[in-house]
Amino acid sequence: MRLIFVRHGEPNYENDCLTQTGKEQAIKTAERLKNENIKAIYSSPMGRAIETASFTAKDHGLEIEKLDFMHEIWWGDKDKDSSEKIPLNGHPWSIAYNVLTELDDYVAGDKWK
Repeated sequence: MRLIFVRHGEPNYENDCLTQTGKEQAIKTAERLKNENIKAIYSSPMGRAIETASFTAKDHGLEIEKLDFMHEIWWGDKDKDSSEKIPLNGHPWSIAYNVLTELDDYVAGDKWK
């Protein structure tokens, strides 16, 4: 079994949907996944996630199965240093960004692969 994880496109958090850029990102993602043998699509119940998944679902003739447990997780940590480029807040996306942009071995080399 192969799992493909896709994070939602650029969101409009206030309206829980995608921005125009987010829609373009979702369309490009669907194009990239067009030739994959996708048998099921799962999404959080958030509008931005469902909208992102909808383009790939349409291309594969699949329904989106919404899973309540696949929602936003609060990774916050009030004790982190706010002077960081992007505060870590314990969130994996922020940690990865900081590692890839602040450590010379990753910024200048090919270790990011």
